[in-house]
Amino acid sequence: MFNRLRERLTFNKPKGPGYGIQSGFYMSVLTGNAHLPTLKAFMNPKGEGGAIPGFAVPLRGDDKSELEQPILRGTYAVASLDRKTVLKMLVMSTDESGFDPAPFLNSSAGQKLDPQVADRLRGAWHVVQFTFESFDPDVGPAVSFLLDVTEKLALLTDGVVADPLSQMYRFPGVHADFPHPELGYRVLDVLQVKLNPGRVGLEIQTLGMQKFSLAELMFREINPEAAEAATQYLLGLGMGVLKNGPMHPGSMVGDSGFAFMLTESGIQPGVNGGVLTYELLPQKGHDTSQVLLDWQKQLS
Repeated sequence: MFNRLRERLTFNKPKGPGYGIQSGFYMSVLTGNAHLPTLKAFMNPKGEGGAIPGFAVPLRGDDKSELEQPILRGTYAVASLDRKTVLKMLVMSTDESGFDPAPFLNSSAGQKLDPQVADRLRGAWHVVQFTFESFDPDVGPAVSFLLDVTEKLALLTDGVVADPLSQMYRFPGVHADFPHPELGYRVLDVLQVKLNPGRVGLEIQTLGMQKFSLAELMFREINPEAAEAATQYLLGLGMGVLKNGPMHPGSMVGDSGFAFMLTESGIQPGVNGGVLTYELLPQKGHDTSQVLLDWQKQLS
């Protein structure tokens, strides 16, 4: 079984919803204690003891006794029960990984972080990084599996789930609430909206669409009073893209009177050195902030 798992470590091509999973999409668990659980407590085929149903094996050998031993520094294969999704799990000490929370915690985003989450980041013992090696062509089950895996390991280690591409750090125990019935996961667990000061007003954009090789979405020159409406609009539009598939420059989104056109804004600075971004522009003669406020008002 162990050798068959290794043979599955090839990256699938996008199918299903019209998009795939970018090879750079990863999540990590920053553990809060020095001792890691056994593989069996973390994952086993029957989900015994509250473990995640699936297969987890070390890539350094076929010794089944290692399933009963604590997880150690090194590389593991982690597979869903149907074996459509395989993750690589890399276990490192924080020193070995070069993890330093100080730059983020000192940033404007870090200053807004829950103080208890910040304390766990400062006291982390290990970085356990998960990357996709293959994924369910429907994408949603693969994302849900990754969220379940990181959630479980964070619970077992008093840790924090880290999502660098979306610039999110969170306690476990959140993502299981109210998953989207079609996607199988909460959109807020893979996507957030960030506000930045622009030359005029605010620049408001998504962080997370790039995980699926999709363009991030953006409003420019937004008045502060329209920031909440812009955030809601972008989250809803992002969810629609993840559910229905990609959109392209020139596409119109929104109902008549509240419509925007997607335009290619180019490459925006981001955690990968720059990501493709689509800007939403109102119809000619309309003000973006006012359209968003009118849209929000008609929802209430």
